[in-house]
Amino acid sequence: CRGAAPDVRGPHQAWQSAHTLAGTLGTFGLSSGSHTAKQIESLLDIAIDLTSAEIPQLQRGVDELRREIASKGERAMGTGGEGERERVVAIRLLVISRDSDLVGSLKADGGDKFEIVVAIELSLPVGKASPLANRFNPKPDVIAIDLDCFADSQDGLGALSLLDRDYPTIPVLVLSQLTSKIEPAGAHQLRQRIEVARRGGRMFLTKPMSAAQILLAVDRVLDRATVNRASLLIVDDDRLLLDSMTALLSPVGMKVTTLAEPSRFWETLEACVPDLLILDLDMPMHDGIELCQAVRTDPHWTTLPIMFLTAHTAAIAIDRVFAAGADDFVTKPVVASTLVTRIFNRLERIGFQKS
Repeated sequence: CRGAAPDVRGPHQAWQSAHTLAGTLGTFGLSSGSHTAKQIESLLDIAIDLTSAEIPQLQRGVDELRREIASKGERAMGTGGEGERERVVAIRLLVISRDSDLVGSLKADGGDKFEIVVAIELSLPVGKASPLANRFNPKPDVIAIDLDCFADSQDGLGALSLLDRDYPTIPVLVLSQLTSKIEPAGAHQLRQRIEVARRGGRMFLTKPMSAAQILLAVDRVLDRATVNRASLLIVDDDRLLLDSMTALLSPVGMKVTTLAEPSRFWETLEACVPDLLILDLDMPMHDGIELCQAVRTDPHWTTLPIMFLTAHTAAIAIDRVFAAGADDFVTKPVVASTLVTRIFNRLERIGFQKS
C-alpha cells in the first residue's frame, strides 16, 4: 500500500483480516496470536490514517503475529534448522489396552514407522461429560481400543462413543474377542459389530490378532483417510455459514472453495473441479435443486457426489433433494461431527483416492 492514495477499502480490509484472524487463531488454540490480532484490530478500528506513533506499534504487532504463526507452523510440521533434511514423521498410534504382550509386540513390530503411545482404560473419563481433547497431546493419527480391557463391555462402548465425539476425524480401530456366556455367538458378534459401527468405529479386528496384522489394518484405515485431501465446493448464500464450514473442514486437510453467489456457480464449478459438491437448498435466484439438476444434465458431472444442507426435514423436501439427483443431505444447524462423517463416508463409497 506504500505510495497509494487513501482508500477506505484498504483500512477496512485490513481491519476485517485482523478481526477474522483473531477469531480463527483463537479457535485453533493460538491464544497469543489471537490476542495480538485483537490488538491490531483495535488499532485499525480507531481511524483511517494512523499517527506516527501508531505506525511502529502496528508494525510490531504484525511482526509478532508472523513469528507466532510461523513458530506454530514449524512445530506442527516438525521442521528444524537450516539445511536439515525433511524427515518422515512416524504414524502416532494410540493404543488403549491393558494387554502388555500386545503392546510390546506392537512396539517391536512398529519400528521407526510407528510411534506407539499407550493408555489404559482408567485414563478415559467413562460416563463423564469432560472432553478428551486435551488428554492426548499431540493428537494421535489412529486410535486402537481393546474392548476386552474394560471390566464391562458397556464401559468400553461408552469410551468408544467419547472418542468419536472428541476425535471425529481420527479413525478408531476396535479389538475384541467377541465372546459371550449369555447369548449365542452369532447373535453376540452381530450385536457388537453393530454397536461398534454405531459409535464411530472405523474397523473391527477380532482377537487373537498379531501385531503385524493390526499395523497392516492401521495402514489400510489411513489409506481410507486420504479423503481428508478432498476438494470441496460449498454453495450457500449465508457467508457466516461458509466461513464456519471452511474453519471446520480446512484443518483436517480438505481444500474448501466457497461460493455465496449462485449466479457464478458454473464457472466456479469448472474452475475448482471439486471431488464433492455441497449445496444449500434455499437460495435466491437459483436454489440448490436447480443447481443440482443442472449438474446432472452434464455427462462430465453425472458421478459427482452432491450433498445438500437444509433446514427442512419434511419428507416432501427430502424427496425433492433426492429426485434432483443428490446423494445425501445434512440438516441445519450443522453438527460438525455429523458433517465430517457424512463427507468421509460419501467419498469412501466412490473409492476416492488422492496421492
